[in-house]
Amino acid sequence: MLYREMVRYSVVFLFLTGCSIQDVKRMKISGKFLFFFGVCLLAYGIFIERKSVNQWIMDMTPAALFLIISFLTKEQVGYGDGICLLILSGVFSFDFIFKALFAALLLSSAFSIVLLLGRKKDKKSRLPFLPFLEAGMLIRMLMGG
Repeated sequence: MLYREMVRYSVVFLFLTGCSIQDVKRMKISGKFLFFFGVCLLAYGIFIERKSVNQWIMDMTPAALFLIISFLTKEQVGYGDGICLLILSGVFSFDFIFKALFAALLLSSAFSIVLLLGRKKDKKSRLPFLPFLEAGMLIRMLMGG
């Protein structure tokens, strides 16, 4: 693995770990935290990845859809999840984000089913999504990017 990829994955992992901890504890993510990592990862995307405008737009599609879902469901899916995806789309491709998001949705679904069957939660309970997104990203990173 290239040094550049190791640095990128490490920064993303730190970002997602911080977001996950905040999401589990408060079900909210600090705007300052998002801003700091957003600027860092945006700079990486601009200066290192050198994506075209068309590529940026394509890579942001999953995040945009997540933000639209947040709006339509009156934040049943939080805006923070969509903003995290938006930040990640500056660093990763559409394919990478989409597959990581798919893995995260599968993991959260399986976990929710286990909690429902064990009667630990009911259908109206809220779960933090960012730990599952972090797991999905980690799975995707370990698969070789």
